[in-house]
Amino acid sequence: ASAWRPLAVTWGVIALYLLVAVELTSLGKRFLPQKLWRRVHRLAFPLVLVTSLHGAQAGTDAGSPLYRVLSVGVLTTILVLTMVRLVIGRRARRRNAAAATAATASDP
Repeated sequence: ASAWRPLAVTWGVIALYLLVAVELTSLGKRFLPQKLWRRVHRLAFPLVLVTSLHGAQAGTDAGSPLYRVLSVGVLTTILVLTMVRLVIGRRARRRNAAAATAATASDP
């Protein structure tokens, strides 16, 4: 209900909730099902985006050229590494599926 940059504050609140969810599930990983843990940890991707939006809209240094360069650099790095991870994961799934099919075909 803040009158000061309400959208920026909203991004910050959402980021905080996402961060708490990711952190709490990290601390309790051994007590949680793997599938649930993975689903919650996928929230780290929107967390980066929402945090960036909050910083760009509410940050006192958001107009600084250094801030802009660093923000674009960090976001670009995260995007590239995410794409690499997706490609590697897809290749590994294909390789595992091919190995499983080959193993099933060779069984009498």
